[in-house]
Amino acid sequence: MVEYLTQEKDEQICPDDVVDMFRSGKTVKIRQKKWDTLPVYPTEKRKVLKTKELVQFALTDLVVRGLIQEKIILRKTFEGSKGLSSSIVVTGVVPEAQANANMQTWYYFVK
Repeated sequence: MVEYLTQEKDEQICPDDVVDMFRSGKTVKIRQKKWDTLPVYPTEKRKVLKTKELVQFALTDLVVRGLIQEKIILRKTFEGSKGLSSSIVVTGVVPEAQANANMQTWYYFVK
């Protein structure tokens, strides 16, 4: 899913976009970008990772394990300002991510 969303280089994909896509979200951005027509858009209810929090945790875990790349963008709020605003952007899947994921075993306990 991350590969499909990050194919267009001029589009900044935030972690919430990936989470909403994974959860079959019907957000305005998903409809406007026509992401709900992509072949990776889920059409059936998930049996695991049902809540937004669990999907966010799974995505963060993939970033920590080095399988998905993110970058942090810092911007001055306005010229001459000492304050900064920040954004986290998903930039893609690392090469060989699928092979690396297949070699690892992860156990999670979910209530």
